[in-house]
Amino acid sequence: MKNIDSHFKQERSRIYDDQKHNAYRTTKKHPDPTICPVCGALYTNGRWTWEDLPEEASRVICPACRRTRDNYPAGIIELRGSFFDIHRTEIMNRVQHIKDLEISEHPLERFIRISEKKEKTTITTTGIHLARRIGDSLVKSYAGDLSYNYDDEHLIRVFWQRDL
Repeated sequence: MKNIDSHFKQERSRIYDDQKHNAYRTTKKHPDPTICPVCGALYTNGRWTWEDLPEEASRVICPACRRTRDNYPAGIIELRGSFFDIHRTEIMNRVQHIKDLEISEHPLERFIRISEKKEKTTITTTGIHLARRIGDSLVKSYAGDLSYNYDDEHLIRVFWQRDL
C-alpha cells in the first residue's frame, strides 16, 4: 500500500446554524399583496414597504408590530455620560432624525420604547440595523465611546457614552 502525501489538509471549522430560531422572522411568503392592519405597511414582492395600499389584500401583522406588541426588542441602545446629560435634547433630536430616515425606507426598523432616567436613556428597537446606525451616527457626530454586543438570540446591545 502506497503512502500518498496529500497537499490538502483537513481543517476544523465552525458550522454556523443559519436557521436559528427567530420567532419574528417571516418563514413563508405571504400572499402578494399583504397589509399589516396595525401600521399599514405593505408586503409585496417579498418585502415590507410603504407603498400605496391596494383595496384588496390579505392581512397579517408585520414582524415589527408583533415585536412592539410583545415588547421583544432586537436592539437595545443605552446613551449616557455628562456630555449626553447636557446635550440630551440635541442628541435625542438626532436619534429621532435617524429613526425617521431609516423607517422611511425600512418599515420593520422602528422604536419600541424610549425610557429616560437621570443617569441614562434606553431605546429599544424592532431591528438590529436601526440600533447600529444610531450608534455609528452618534460616535461620528459627537465622538465618545461606542461598543456593540451581539447576542445569540438576534439581539444587539449598543452602548454610547461621552463625558466632558
